[in-house]
Amino acid sequence: MQQQFTIMFDPTGDTQNVGRSIKDTYARNLTLQWVEAIKCDVEIKCPEIMVVLTRLSGETMQPLQNANFANQFNIDLYLNLQLYKKFDHKARLMFFTFLYVADYIGVWPHSEQLTFLPIHRAYKKSALQSARYASTF
Repeated sequence: MQQQFTIMFDPTGDTQNVGRSIKDTYARNLTLQWVEAIKCDVEIKCPEIMVVLTRLSGETMQPLQNANFANQFNIDLYLNLQLYKKFDHKARLMFFTFLYVADYIGVWPHSEQLTFLPIHRAYKKSALQSARYASTF
């Protein structure tokens, strides 16, 4: 049996932060629908991956609530997903990596709490693990 890998998707927005107006809805609604569709696809195509969402429709998030939630589930990968209003802009990917566990590469500061790592150092933590997971697809 393969070890379970857990991804936490954090769709931007909540009941108090609706985000940008996009056509006849808001960014928070579209982002949640998008994340729910991704969750279904991942769970069907990769049953060894468990996907957790940080919020459901109608919820209000408190500061640091997602970090506490992620720590409770021992998350392997945390992704905050956002949609932008302008369609003519180039798609871009922005990484903000957080260190959750002590299995790091090299000499890095360690904390049991959620820790921000600058992008120029963050990629080193998951380089080997990312290659291992990528080879399963």
